[in-house]
Amino acid sequence: MEDGKNRSFSLIAKRARQEQFGEVYSINYKATFASLAQIQRHKTTDVSALVDEFEIYTPEILKEFPQLVREWITDMSLMEGKYPQGQLLHINERGSYENLILKAKERLCSCTQLETANVVKEEITRFIENTDNADVKKDLEAISHGARCTFGFKCDSPCAFKEGIDLTRII
Repeated sequence: MEDGKNRSFSLIAKRARQEQFGEVYSINYKATFASLAQIQRHKTTDVSALVDEFEIYTPEILKEFPQLVREWITDMSLMEGKYPQGQLLHINERGSYENLILKAKERLCSCTQLETANVVKEEITRFIENTDNADVKKDLEAISHGARCTFGFKCDSPCAFKEGIDLTRII
């Protein structure tokens, strides 16, 4: 898909991108179509996805039940080639670290889809592990210990449950 300015649809990636972590970042991760829809709403970041193989997201709540995982995978396998919401995509996200912090203020919350909250949590962890910039690391560490209510965000309706606040929930 191209527009009249010789541009293509930027949500679909044409190639894989390298990661970098500094004042600006480029990070690769896997997420479902459902999570991509939430993540791409943050207009301050540039997000693109490669749909290059069929991989299945397994919900956290099923992971401790091997029989249910097998059933889930069997059922989801029937959807190969149909692009179900639970299909994992290779996603690249680029932007400034300040805008990642803004995204965390919206998505590190128990009201957010679990997968999306976990993606953002993992982004921050990986960013901290891979940046050499002490100021960036300090700012990201300040938001890396739980939901947004743990780093100064004032919730209109707090969840008030431990697993939501410390980001260990499975549903």
